[in-house]
Amino acid sequence: MLIFLTALFFFIFTSPVLAAPRICKFHAQDTNDWIEICNDSGTVDLSLYYVADLDQTNKKYLNCTFNTAINVPLSQILNNAGDTISLIEISSGNSVSTVRYCDSSKSTCPPDSDVVDIKDSMCGLINPDDTRTVSSDAAICTPLPVFCPVSSTPPSPTSISPSSPPAASASLETSITNLNSSASLGQNLSLSFSINSNLPDAEFYIKAFGGVNDDYSIETQNNSNWYNYNASWTDMPKIKTGSDGKYSGQITIRPKPDKETGNYRVQIKVRALPGSPEKISGITYLSVSSTPTQTPAPTSSLTPSPTPTPSPSLTPTPEPTQYSQSAVLAATDTNFSPTSTPAPSPQTRPTINVPVMLMILGSLLLLTPLAISKFPHAKI
Repeated sequence: MLIFLTALFFFIFTSPVLAAPRICKFHAQDTNDWIEICNDSGTVDLSLYYVADLDQTNKKYLNCTFNTAINVPLSQILNNAGDTISLIEISSGNSVSTVRYCDSSKSTCPPDSDVVDIKDSMCGLINPDDTRTVSSDAAICTPLPVFCPVSSTPPSPTSISPSSPPAASASLETSITNLNSSASLGQNLSLSFSINSNLPDAEFYIKAFGGVNDDYSIETQNNSNWYNYNASWTDMPKIKTGSDGKYSGQITIRPKPDKETGNYRVQIKVRALPGSPEKISGITYLSVSSTPTQTPAPTSSLTPSPTPTPSPSLTPTPEPTQYSQSAVLAATDTNFSPTSTPAPSPQTRPTINVPVMLMILGSLLLLTPLAISKFPHAKI
């Protein structure tokens, strides 16, 4: 009986289902994108997994089993300048192997230690100890002759063999639910997001990232401070899911004031405390323009406009005065042309005759003695 139980225990824990596949090599520099999946022990059924890029808009479902290593052709789903490749378990939605890469000859690479730089079309080679290196060896950049058939259509549920109850592993999804379509450099924005998980009352950190050619042109605000994408998780905003494992809320972000303008790719990443699991949202695009220095200019140009308005009102005022003077001259001419001067003549006659009468009376008084002398015998 003891031997039977020992054999059963050995069989369960050496089952091929428990073998863990990983991405050990990749090539993303031309139309012939491919990855190499390796396995350290046992046989792996890759029909339980799919391969996806960063925003998971391109998915390739696998249909093969392998023991050591196998090539997975991906056509053109990987971005040459940089991307994220994930091998995801279908039943749980969790990534079992993830590789982030960039090409510093095409864009600015993030300074994160987990990013592989495939500068000058070199192939990414991921060692078993997960030390990220690159190689320009022609043999390394050659895909394996044995490849796994892929499909863009997910397999039917019957083809998925039950490995373990989904409840045993964490399920996590996050997405950006609302963000302005345009902004200026340095402008504060409210980013609405949601978390859907099977982790009730779990605490998560949230950080935003993105840009035109890098992931470091977006900052996240927490406690009135701004933090870049490479800042510590403990500097980022923290939330807690409800009893149903869900959360909806907002964080404040902004395009960095000193960064370039253009069409920004904006994403958020959430990480559960104490550090696992984590999830990246899909891409939301934000059109970023330069700092609005032109905005005050219209206001300043509008403020002087009231001052010119009185000046036009002043210019007409001299013109009426000129016309009024001519009108006055015309009015005086019309006053002189009619015979209005004789009108006061009847009033001046009494005033003119008074002095004449006085002169006559004075003359009579002067002639009185002379008359008396001429007629001395006159009786008076």
